[in-house]
Amino acid sequence: MSKLPAIQLYPADWRKDPGIQALDYFEKGVWMEMLFIMHESNNRGFLKINDKKIEKNVLARMLGLTLKKTEKTLKTLHDFGIYSIDENGVIYSRRMVKDEHLRQIRAEAGKLGGSPLLKQKVKQPAKQKATPSSSSSTSSSSSKNKDIIEKIYQAYPKKVGKAKALKAIAKAIKKIDHEKLLSIVEQYAVSRQGEDPQYTPHPSTWFNAERWNDDQSTWKSKKPNARGNRNTKSNQAAAEKATEEGLWESRTISPSNPTGGR
Repeated sequence: MSKLPAIQLYPADWRKDPGIQALDYFEKGVWMEMLFIMHESNNRGFLKINDKKIEKNVLARMLGLTLKKTEKTLKTLHDFGIYSIDENGVIYSRRMVKDEHLRQIRAEAGKLGGSPLLKQKVKQPAKQKATPSSSSSTSSSSSKNKDIIEKIYQAYPKKVGKAKALKAIAKAIKKIDHEKLLSIVEQYAVSRQGEDPQYTPHPSTWFNAERWNDDQSTWKSKKPNARGNRNTKSNQAAAEKATEEGLWESRTISPSNPTGGR
């Protein structure tokens, strides 16, 4: 396979894709380095060297990372559908494989005069796992997913740690229907009205812990202990009773002692 001097990158797709946007800058950097390696591969788009699968320990050395850090990052990328894995366990970029297939068709069409082959429908290579991803999703679907995640975040009653929250929501909608999740979040927000906000969990904590499965009766904070609170009805009643009986602050009030012993 001939070497190409440049890699195709689609900034709009990159920035609109919720999977990519759910990554932190380190994880995005690792994925970009992996794309560079796949671009140089003899099987463009596949994580290989000399037609051999790049194992995790080799990838760790290539990236200058520990094996543990590499494994953790790969898991995150896979959880968000950033890459796919073929039947041989080789990581590949769906977008890069598709673009390379299209490039080869165009090259052959050029040799034969152009147009006939360009009318062929471009297909994904056989036996590839179809998973939602940053690379292959269209701009419209990516934008829709991003809007869904944003809508759920806005419905949550506490707006903090947005980057982590979006990441947690993106994982959550893979476990529960997004419309059902939105409905539950809206109900939770209503239950937290009038409650002390310090007892409302951060959104990333709530979604990562799958708190949408909680018994809704537990959503409201427990009322603070009224002991020592002079504004409660019980304390007011006790104070009034003590005054009426002449026992306020354990002092005895009489005509001869009008100040109550003061």
